[in-house]
This record gives sequence, structure tokens and C-alpha cells, in this order.
Amino acid sequence: MTLLLLLAPNALALVNYKAVGEIIRLSNVETKYFFLRPRFVTWFFFSSDFLAFFLQGAGGGLQSNYKYKDISVAITMVGLATQLFFFACFAGITFYVQRSPKYQYYVEGQPDPKKKLIWCLYATIGLLYVRSIYRFAEYATGYGGPIAVLEWAFYVFDTIAIFLGFLVYCVFFIGNYLPKYNAPSQSPGKVDSSSSQTLKGDVESGEKL
Repeated sequence: MTLLLLLAPNALALVNYKAVGEIIRLSNVETKYFFLRPRFVTWFFFSSDFLAFFLQGAGGGLQSNYKYKDISVAITMVGLATQLFFFACFAGITFYVQRSPKYQYYVEGQPDPKKKLIWCLYATIGLLYVRSIYRFAEYATGYGGPIAVLEWAFYVFDTIAIFLGFLVYCVFFIGNYLPKYNAPSQSPGKVDSSSSQTLKGDVESGEKL
């Protein structure tokens, strides 16, 4: 039971990594910083999440043996701390992408899709971070500690937090804010430029006639 509680929220984090990687890829921004490349954002944070997943899973598995109780708690806490650290790094990259006007892309029928997608990401990042801090504090104070014995804290900071995270993606389906594979990939600026050139050509043709 504890193992499932620790590992289930990683699905939300993986969706976030992929979404930010797609924003960077669709924007076609040349950068000298390796941490702003779409492949790095997606696969590095996916790997870091897998490492945290592995550590938490190993710690959770050892909890079934009372002999390794202290070791299992320590391993689980290292996994949670690793997740917190890399998730903070990811939140910083997300903030930079949101603030930089260079990162823009086009989705037909969606005005400013980046802004809507980023707010979905911020909501889930915040909820996941609250949950991770709660879990770390719970393990740090021990099974019989003041946090572990509070049932309402578990429901508020773990169950409801993760439920709201999934609810965000159910209500605001992020696929609506990313272009389909067969959709045009040009940016809004390029669309406007193309339209103005077409209009200019029509005017010139009319003048010749």
C-alpha cells in the first residue's frame, strides 16, 4: 500500500516533462544551453524521476522486513529528496520558458496556447511539490511521529493533492494546447506574414487588371 502511494504521482510529473519539452521543440529556438534543449528536458528529468522512483520503490519494498526498517526509511527519504531537487530544477526551467517571449508556437483555434498550458503545468507542479514535501516530512519524523499520525494531513496533502492534479488534466486537457501531428506548425507571426503577402499579391494583380 505504501509503495503504491509513493510511486503513483510520478505519472503526473512525466506528463509535465513531456509538455515542457514539446513547448521548447515547437518554438524552434536556437540555444547554447544544453538544459533548454527539448530532448534534454524530457529525457533527463524522466531519468531523474526514474531514479527517484527506483529509490522510493526499493525503500518501500524493504519496509516489509522489520530488520531493515531504518535503512528502508533512509532510502525512501533519499528518493524523495532527489525528486524534490530535480523537480525544483524543472520548475525553474518551466518559469524561464514561460517568461521568455522567444518560446511561442501555433495551435489552430487556440489563442495563446502556451499560456494555458503553462498554467496547467504550474498547478500540477505546485500540487506535486506540496505532496512531496509532506511525504518527506512524514518519513523524517518517523512512523509514530506527529505528521504520520494525523489522518487529515494524509487526505489533504497526499490524496486530495494528487486527485486535484489529475483533475486539472481531465478538465483542461493539455492535448488541446499542443498542435496535432498533422497540423500546421507555423507560428502566429508567420501566419500573419503569409496572409499579408497573399493580400498584397491580390492587390497588385487587381492593379494590373
